[in-house]
Amino acid sequence: MVSIDKYHGMRWVSSSSEVLEFDGVISPELYLKFAKRDFREDDGLRSLANAVSNAKRSLHLQSELLSDALGIKLIMPRGQISFPKRIGFLRDCGVVGGAILNKLNSIRNTVEHDYIVPDAVVVQDFIDVVELFVAASERLVRSFPSMADVQYECCLDDAPVVGTVIFPPGEGKIYLYSHQTNKVIREELRTMDVDEWQKKHSIKISPQNHEYYGWVKWLIGAHI
Repeated sequence: MVSIDKYHGMRWVSSSSEVLEFDGVISPELYLKFAKRDFREDDGLRSLANAVSNAKRSLHLQSELLSDALGIKLIMPRGQISFPKRIGFLRDCGVVGGAILNKLNSIRNTVEHDYIVPDAVVVQDFIDVVELFVAASERLVRSFPSMADVQYECCLDDAPVVGTVIFPPGEGKIYLYSHQTNKVIREELRTMDVDEWQKKHSIKISPQNHEYYGWVKWLIGAHI
């Protein structure tokens, strides 16, 4: 498989992005607003319980939206994917820093039990950490790096030429495309969509390959 480490001084010269869409009418940001409003109401256990529930909804929806777009279903295609697996996948993809994710995991364990309401200090901390997570990842939701035309200073001898990196949200594949000069291959463009044609003639990397995560981290870091 092709590692991004084989290319030195890689940068993109043009790019396109997509907005990640979620099912439903309530966004992670809106759930977070609900949580803050619940907490401010200061109506004892009812307010705290509602605040925790809405903060969890915000956290789970944001992590689901991002991990699905980044391709988690390609490696976990069956059944419901647990929150810890989603967070682990997001860490591997470099979506947010380890410090935020570690704090998130730690405090989430405190508020996880469905029938125990934490005290106000813990609830406030939980809302704050969820807000950090949503804010740190929101740029990726609003501008997902689905394609980049790239240049680089040099590459290792065994590295293929790469001109475009294609990353359709939800597919779980990185496509490394280089300009095709073969007349027979280019003739296919008469009957094929150009995007599908480029993907057909690209090197494909999926989350089963550890190289995938290096490309994803570069795309996210270079774009954001």
